Amino acid sequence: MKSSRFVVIGLLAGLGTGWGQGAFAQKIYWTDVLYGRIQKADVGCLLGPNPSGCTVTVLDTLTVVPPTATHPGAKSPNSVTVDSINGRIYWSEFWTGVHRTTLDGQSTQTIVPTPPMPIHASWNPPVFLPGLNRESSELLRADIQGIALDRVKQLLYFGPDHPFESPLGSKYLNPKTDPPFAGGRIRRSNLDGSSRVDLLANAIDGFPGGLGLDLTRNQVYWGNPTSQGYPVSNRLMRANLDGSNPGTFLSLDNVCDPRHVAVDEAAGQVYFTCAFAHAIMRVKVDGSELTLLLSNLGTPEGLTLDVPHGKLYFAEVNGGRVSRANLDGSGYEVLVSEQSFPPGTFTKVNSEGNHVPFAPNGIALDLGGCLVDTSISADFDKTPISGGTTLWFNSSFNASGLPKDTPTKVYFQNARVRFTAGGSAYDLPVPDAVITFSPDAACSSTTFDNNTWRTTLPTRRRGPGIFLAGLAFPVPPGGLPRSIKGVTWSGTFRTDTPGLSINWHWSAAAYSKFPNPIPDPEAAYNAIGVKSTHVFACAYDHPDHAGTPENFKRFLVDGPRGGEGAKWTGKPSETAEIQPICSIP
Repeated sequence: MKSSRFVVIGLLAGLGTGWGQGAFAQKIYWTDVLYGRIQKADVGCLLGPNPSGCTVTVLDTLTVVPPTATHPGAKSPNSVTVDSINGRIYWSEFWTGVHRTTLDGQSTQTIVPTPPMPIHASWNPPVFLPGLNRESSELLRADIQGIALDRVKQLLYFGPDHPFESPLGSKYLNPKTDPPFAGGRIRRSNLDGSSRVDLLANAIDGFPGGLGLDLTRNQVYWGNPTSQGYPVSNRLMRANLDGSNPGTFLSLDNVCDPRHVAVDEAAGQVYFTCAFAHAIMRVKVDGSELTLLLSNLGTPEGLTLDVPHGKLYFAEVNGGRVSRANLDGSGYEVLVSEQSFPPGTFTKVNSEGNHVPFAPNGIALDLGGCLVDTSISADFDKTPISGGTTLWFNSSFNASGLPKDTPTKVYFQNARVRFTAGGSAYDLPVPDAVITFSPDAACSSTTFDNNTWRTTLPTRRRGPGIFLAGLAFPVPPGGLPRSIKGVTWSGTFRTDTPGLSINWHWSAAAYSKFPNPIPDPEAAYNAIGVKSTHVFACAYDHPDHAGTPENFKRFLVDGPRGGEGAKWTGKPSETAEIQPICSIP
């Protein structure tokens, strides 16, 4: 069985992890919360000799919901994310809800409106609202800070909204004699805002923070920071994606006021900004190893990750900077500041007559190139798999249409192996892969670092069979039954080369002894000795198939895909034939 699906795109962004700024026209998007703008710039341009001409305004958000005599309109965009597969930018706005627009900003929709709602008469309005810092007879501001996309299932997550002042839900909307109620809901919908579901109420008890999804573990994280109007305990929160099992993941009083969250799913690391602690921190998904990465920042808010290239990008709202650093906090650099714009761009003054500065709040990455989603299903054979063995899932491919004299990169990301056995569902994330075809390479090699397989091989002299990606899965006690059906390996190919054709398949073999990638995947996977290509491999000059774990061949045992000429990798599945089509502006 084989299946594939390709998508024609011009830009791919906001994936949480990137595909590499060297290969694609990488763009960064941000919101300016004080000027009501969504803006973008090419990262390569920002790093070049003339960064002052790089920035482009995609949308003036006040054109979406203009101000009136009683309402400020969509003047304060905060979080932003980009779905280039469907050609949309999504953003949340303090006063007017959640919106989306096309990548050029020309066609905009309000998909989660938050119109003002009157405060119930039993509260004797006007009521003093700390978030507004004044009395009001209406609830005006939902304060939705977090938005996140599940691109596989085509779902939008948003919230939490303000627990007391949101027109989407508040005790002030009900009679004062009713049981206590706070809003603070996290919601899910289709990408157009339809089929909205309330996943969780009372998610926060103070000011809202942002959202981060861990689709590998089916969890959502969000910030619960203190504020002057609503002083509460600083906590980083977590729940299952269906809203079950909510609770405090990390108590952060006197450490951090957690705002926006991003998850490196492969590494099991959660990154979050601390706005008024002026810091960015990281912690493992088990709550251990809380680490201060960056300090003395200018009120960091939004952040996003480019994991394969070891970068985190973030917005410093009070510092007036769009910045980035390495994932360990080193290498801090400013990409955009007020000086990056032409003179006269920032002309506003506030009620006190002071200059209103550039104030980036949300941030997202966008990468150009060619995209194809693909999956292959195959069955295991009749051999039961003993507990304590390790399954070596491995995949390989061939490519045609490569230019002969220039380097070409192929990326494989968001890959997973899924199957059901013995009444249990297994959903196994596979490390990412980057394959570089180089005219300067004399032979092929594969290494593993930064949770990514990296294979380099000659463009002209490569032969059939190139290692794509692999996963070592320790079989749990009790083992796995025979004849498991419908084992599916899925993932996303991406390339910087139009007209490229790819054929790929996967295999699986069992080993009695094999390096365990937990807790140190880099050491484990480099110890395997993966053969990079069927022929012309630098380290292994023999006809073993690509993906063979050369250092552990003697530990091969029976199952789950047999041998039949490829015994160290397993019998290959059927082949998926795919051809990404590109539309790069």
